[in-house]
Amino acid sequence: MLSRAPLIKCVDILEPALGAFNAKIFACKVEVMMEGIIQAFKDRVSGVGWIDKQTVQAVREKVRNS
Repeated sequence: MLSRAPLIKCVDILEPALGAFNAKIFACKVEVMMEGIIQAFKDRVSGVGWIDKQTVQAVREKVRNS
């Protein structure tokens, strides 16, 4: 029977690196998702009847400056 010790040691070594890699991937996906949400809001804000023109302008300025 083969020892599992080398495999466990390998997992112990790689786990922190893979965790950091996964965190970077997740952060990147969240950033892309937020860009899409912001763009969709900007594109649709003027079509929402209950939002006044002053607020629509403020949204556009906020999106432009972000």
